[in-house]
Amino acid sequence: MKLNKKIILASLFALAFASNTFAQIKVSLIIQTNVQNAQVYINDSFAGFASPNLSLLIFPGTYTIRVAKDRYQEYRTTITAGTTPINIFAILSEGTPQTPPSPSRPPTPSTPFNPPTPSSLSLGATACNKKAILCRTC
Repeated sequence: MKLNKKIILASLFALAFASNTFAQIKVSLIIQTNVQNAQVYINDSFAGFASPNLSLLIFPGTYTIRVAKDRYQEYRTTITAGTTPINIFAILSEGTPQTPPSPSRPPTPSTPFNPPTPSSLSLGATACNKKAILCRTC
């Protein structure tokens, strides 16, 4: 009977230890803004309203934070959450929201213009009597 109690206690201890070992601890993320009811998105998913604060618990990792409100330019940032709390102060400026510029194609390299030299024209060319130039057709 004592052996069964020891096995049960050991099993419970191992289970409790394993659950704490593999559990990820969440990190505090506080987003503050200078306007009421700004929409907060984390990785493009709606997370809530900052009025003017929004407090969340997130798992460690990298996140894109976006704070937006009509008639304001949106705020974007990327954070990497570890084990310490993160505070973000997003300042939204009044004005037309800016859309990111579309990526432009890189300029195609142009072939430099190298004017022909008399030596390059003289191969197979003869002097034209009608025109004072070297001519391949005469």
